[in-house]
Amino acid sequence: MAAVNFNPKTLDSATNTHLKLNLDGFSPPLTVTLQMDGKLYWSGTAGDKKGYQGLLVPPGKHQFRVLVKGQHSVKTSNTVTGDFAAKKHMTLSIKLRPEITDDSAALDPSAQVSAALKKDLFPF
Repeated sequence: MAAVNFNPKTLDSATNTHLKLNLDGFSPPLTVTLQMDGKLYWSGTAGDKKGYQGLLVPPGKHQFRVLVKGQHSVKTSNTVTGDFAAKKHMTLSIKLRPEITDDSAALDPSAQVSAALKKDLFPF
């Protein structure tokens, strides 16, 4: 998969949108991959919060989809679309059902991943 042609952590915060990922309820060893407009935007583990803090998105309309990889399986979320604007803040909330209650990377075969994108009224 081709990657976006920019680094989401080094874009200018004054001219791009701040993107917060909400991965509450994810087991730390799960691998999370974020696609933007069909390209690799970010990938890392759910437990590496520093890895997904400070992400920025260029202005414009963009689509996001999430892939969650556990032991022996990959689950894909729905696609969400948002209008991104300079100096705005948005949160991408990612839910895994059923949640993993331990620190394993085993995904239930019936697990589902859902994504929702919302504008934040107040900066985080």
